Amino acid sequence: MSILRQVMKSSGFMVAGSLFQKVAGLLSTLILARILTPDDFGIVAFLALTVNFFNAIAITGTQQYLLSKSEVDENDLNTALSLDLLMKGTFWLLLLFFSENISLYFNMPEAQFALIVLSSVLIIKALKNLGFLMHQKELNYAVLFKLELTAKVVSVTTVILLGIYTESYWAIVIGDIVLATFVTVGSYLLHGHRPTLTLVNIKPQWNFSKWMFSKGIIGFSKANLDQMFVTKMFPTSTVGSFYMARDIALLPAFDLLNKAVAPLLPALAKSANEPDHFAYRVSFSLLFINLLAIPVGVFMYTYSSNIISILLGEKWLHIEPIFLSFIPLMYLSCLAPVLVHALVAKQKVKITFWTDVIALLMHVVPFLVITTITLSTVVTIRTTALIVSLTILAVALKQLCNLSITRVYLLSIPSMAASVLAAMASNAYGETNGSIFSFIISASIFGLIFLVSFSLIVVLFKKTTEYNDLAKLVKPIISKLPIPNRKNST
Repeated sequence: MSILRQVMKSSGFMVAGSLFQKVAGLLSTLILARILTPDDFGIVAFLALTVNFFNAIAITGTQQYLLSKSEVDENDLNTALSLDLLMKGTFWLLLLFFSENISLYFNMPEAQFALIVLSSVLIIKALKNLGFLMHQKELNYAVLFKLELTAKVVSVTTVILLGIYTESYWAIVIGDIVLATFVTVGSYLLHGHRPTLTLVNIKPQWNFSKWMFSKGIIGFSKANLDQMFVTKMFPTSTVGSFYMARDIALLPAFDLLNKAVAPLLPALAKSANEPDHFAYRVSFSLLFINLLAIPVGVFMYTYSSNIISILLGEKWLHIEPIFLSFIPLMYLSCLAPVLVHALVAKQKVKITFWTDVIALLMHVVPFLVITTITLSTVVTIRTTALIVSLTILAVALKQLCNLSITRVYLLSIPSMAASVLAAMASNAYGETNGSIFSFIISASIFGLIFLVSFSLIVVLFKKTTEYNDLAKLVKPIISKLPIPNRKNST
């Protein structure tokens, strides 16, 4: 099986698994959004922000390091786990010590105990069996799919039952701990490697990890400075509204489309020394993302109020303006992992680090200079910084492998045109009036018109290598579909 086909197959598992997980997550959101208040979600946003920040600054890049190596041995795995445990254990203790100060700083003293309890996920995740990564390195994502699927079902069931019983944000806290525990235990059940503590290979790993460590701090701050600012400066209910709008709007990027490119790093690592093949795989990945992210973004813009009403309930319709402002960021966030993965595969972590530093400064300066900032302005600042980051990353890759972004977007014309036609056609059907049935019909019309339009327009590009390769990957999938009265050609 070719590397490209392996990547696509692995991407299919990742997207399918993430889609199922998000459907399960949306089920819990449908229920909790109608039980909990914006204040509750404001506390959840604070807890997630704080714990994820300490997780980010404790990041060692062990996963990226192991996946980017051509050969991995027992000492690599054991050193990686030891380094990860050392870093996360240190920052976990710091979080415990400063939990009261952090809660007071963000004006949420009532959340201190929940913060202490949720912080346990740092240690639980650090204990994960890194031998399990070898499944990913071999592009065997079916095993990861099964583990994450089962873990999500268990955690979502826990959240829903506790949410109904307690009507408290504690349901989400306990659910996160259950999820982390299940994945860690499963990693030992599904791979035979048994780690021991050692730092025998610490030097080469730290040479890689020190940049990932710095990048983790800068990258998380860059990605979450908007949430930090809102959490500090706005009332708890506003924090909850911002958190929910952001979570729903960025869902396709972080929970679906970015999962599709997760197998990219080990695949790119295999061709890092072949500039032409490397450039092609990067451009093909960007094209693949565009074929998915563009119609998703157009659909979200067209049916924003219906998406919010159906997922969260009519009491959340006030978040629509913030939701709409996040859609460009959603699209750009789909492209970023491809460029970052490509540079990491080339062992150019330093470039990604300094790019994050520039983006962080572009976040900080406006917050210090502008006296009156609205929620929409906060999102605009983050979007602008990401555009600059993507430009720098693309220029760097252009120097390394002659990547052509212009060609990627010329080849994306069918997706753009078909998305616009689909939006116009589905709008002509009329308003959905908040009805789930009516919304499903409109969504079906959008999807059908998009597929038909795309199929017709893409004929103009049939001689390109990218679309020929895409056709080769799609045809086996179509051939397995249960199409009635299909006759064999033989």
